[in-house]
Amino acid sequence: MKSTVTGKNVTLVPEQKATLIYATGDINVTSVDYNDNPLAWKSRRLMFRNAMLPTVVSRMEEYYGYTFTLDSSLVSERLTEMIPLDNIELATAVVEKTFNTTLARVDW
Repeated sequence: MKSTVTGKNVTLVPEQKATLIYATGDINVTSVDYNDNPLAWKSRRLMFRNAMLPTVVSRMEEYYGYTFTLDSSLVSERLTEMIPLDNIELATAVVEKTFNTTLARVDW
């Protein structure tokens, strides 16, 4: 992406987005948050769209207060799904059944 006002040129990598500020012509690059539901705390569910599986597991760890182990062969997998925050068993089952794996849960 290139700004015609400032001449600034940016190249995005996966999981980044660019925002053009029309008034100044500046381009801001930020990381994409794959939780498509910023009000998850209120709706009690996380929604992901094409999110990297390690990102999904990291969000689950934040909300549930557990550490999960993820098979290294799954780090490049992506998930589009709604995960409930009020049922950890169902949430882990979604990931486990989708990827035919087991998420080992460790208490913090």
